[in-house]
Amino acid sequence: MLPEECVDYLLSYTSPWDVCRSSLVSKSFLTAERTDVLWESFLSTDVAEISEVAKFNGEQQNKRESRNNKKQNQSTYTMSFYKLFSFTDSINYVLILLGLLDAAGDGVSLPLMMVLFGNLIRCFGGASNGHDALHQVSKVALEFF
Repeated sequence: MLPEECVDYLLSYTSPWDVCRSSLVSKSFLTAERTDVLWESFLSTDVAEISEVAKFNGEQQNKRESRNNKKQNQSTYTMSFYKLFSFTDSINYVLILLGLLDAAGDGVSLPLMMVLFGNLIRCFGGASNGHDALHQVSKVALEFF
């Protein structure tokens, strides 16, 4: 059986995944896997610097969050719906009007298509011959335009 230091040294050349898998094979690998010495060999050499930066960033984030919470706890200003439109200018009024007209046109288009499609179906059902059906379908097509 190899000394624990040798097992740690050998396993340090593998990957962390291999260390976990090898701990299932042997008790000496299992004890080596549970030591911090082995896992420290997988860490970067500048881990202390990285942890200090992470700690500093965490403190800065906490300070920002506490400032934001203080701002949110202060009184919230509300305004009426009509007061909101008092800040618009003439270009905004034109854009609002165009948006309203576009929304109205979009809302009317589907019911209008349903009516025209119903008329088209009625043409096929009420026609006695092919010539009469063609004449009625042409009438509905002209209504469409």
